[in-house]
Amino acid sequence: MTYPIIDVTVKEGTVLRFEKQDIIGATVVQEVNPSSFDLPYSTLEFQVKNRYNSLVMFSGETYEMLSQRLPVMAYISAGGVNTLIGRFYLQSWKNESDDVIRFEAIDILGVLSETDYEGGFWETPTSIDDVLHKILAPLDIEYSVDEALLGVTLSGWIPPGDCREAMQQISIASGATVKTSGTTTLSFIPSVVPSDAYKVEVGDDKKSAKQTIELLPLVTKIELVSHTYSKGAEEQDIYEEELEIGKYKIIFEQPYHTVIINGPGYDITTLALESGDDFVLEDGETLLEIGGEYMMGPNSLHLDVTSPGKVTVTGYPWLDSKRAFIFNEEVAERFANRNSLVVSDATLIGLDNAANILEYQRDWNRLRHKQKIRMFSSGVDTTDIVMTGAIQGKQVIGVVLKRTIDLAGGNISDLEILGTEYTE
Repeated sequence: MTYPIIDVTVKEGTVLRFEKQDIIGATVVQEVNPSSFDLPYSTLEFQVKNRYNSLVMFSGETYEMLSQRLPVMAYISAGGVNTLIGRFYLQSWKNESDDVIRFEAIDILGVLSETDYEGGFWETPTSIDDVLHKILAPLDIEYSVDEALLGVTLSGWIPPGDCREAMQQISIASGATVKTSGTTTLSFIPSVVPSDAYKVEVGDDKKSAKQTIELLPLVTKIELVSHTYSKGAEEQDIYEEELEIGKYKIIFEQPYHTVIINGPGYDITTLALESGDDFVLEDGETLLEIGGEYMMGPNSLHLDVTSPGKVTVTGYPWLDSKRAFIFNEEVAERFANRNSLVVSDATLIGLDNAANILEYQRDWNRLRHKQKIRMFSSGVDTTDIVMTGAIQGKQVIGVVLKRTIDLAGGNISDLEILGTEYTE
C-alpha cells in the first residue's frame, strides 16, 4: 500500500500528522535549473480532513499558530518504508468547510525569495562554504555543500535584493545546482551535463504511453561578462538626508571600500558597519576603528541618530572592470546571431572562473530535447540523469528538471527532462 504522510510542526514537541484517510489530495511540484539562470522553488499543496477540531479560522490561537512559517515534512510510504519527499514551510491555509482544510507550503528557496538581503562583497577568493555561511547562518538555515564543490572559491559582489537571488549568484559562479527535494537542507551539488552515463533507465513498463518531446531553439552565441574589482581613488556621495531622532539603515547600491560619515549627535558605540571599517566622525578628524579586516559584509550602515540634523555619507567605490567572454556556434552566417544569450549581471564571475562557466553554459545550452513523461511512481528525483525511450525508436538521455507528484493519487509523477539523443 502506498500513501502520503504529512507532518506539520506547530511548536517544539507538537506535530500534527496527516496520513492515509486524512489526506484528500496532495500535490508536490519540485523543480531545479542546473544552468542557474533561475532558481525555481518547490511547492506542496494538500487538503485534509480536519480531525483536529481546534483548526478553525475563528480560533485566534490557531490562526496565529498557522500563520507562521511552520515546517512541513512530506513523505511517501510504500511497503512500510517512509521516503522523504522534501521539507516545506507553511505559506497559507484556509477552511474550505467545517471538515476540510487546504494548506499551501513552499520550500526554503521560496522562503528566501521573501527574505531581504543587503548585499555582500568578498575582496579575496573565499570558499563557497564560507560565503554561504555568511549569508545563511544568521538566518539559521541549514545547508550542505557537496564535497566536490568545497574547493570552489568566489570573489566579487552580490548586490542587494533577496536571499534567493544571492543563492543564484553563488550557484551560477560555482557551477552548482541548488536542490531541496529529498533532503531537509538547502543542498548545493555539482551541475552535471548528461553525456553517456545515466542513473536510472525509465523503461516503457515504468511510464505511460502518453509523452511529448520538443526540440528547443539552438543558442548560437553566448556572451558571458566577467567582473574584476579594484579600489577606486575618487570619493563619491552615497547618502545625504535631514534625519529626525531614530534608528536608520542605509543600504549601499554598489560596493565601497571606505565609508565616511558626518552628522550630528551620534553615540559612537552604536555607529558601525556590521563587518567593520574606519569612520570619520563629525569633527572631521577623529577616527573610530571598528575592528577586523575590512569587508562590505551586509553592505549597509546602521545609524542611531540621537539629535536631528543632516547626515552625509561618502565613500570610495570598488570599480568594476568588465570583460566579455564569447562563444559562437558554427552555424550558417544567416543564423549566427538569431538566438544569443548574454549573461552580464553574474557579479561573482571573474577572470579566474569565466572560461569554465562559459564552457559549462555552452554544453548546457546544447541540450535541446525537452521530453515530458508520466511515471507510475516517484522513484526518480530532480537532478537525476535518466535514459528513456522517445518516439520513432529513439532514446533520450537527460536530467530531470521538474517532477510533479500526485501523492494521494497513486504516487504518479509527471517529469520534465532536458537532454539529447542517446546512442550506445
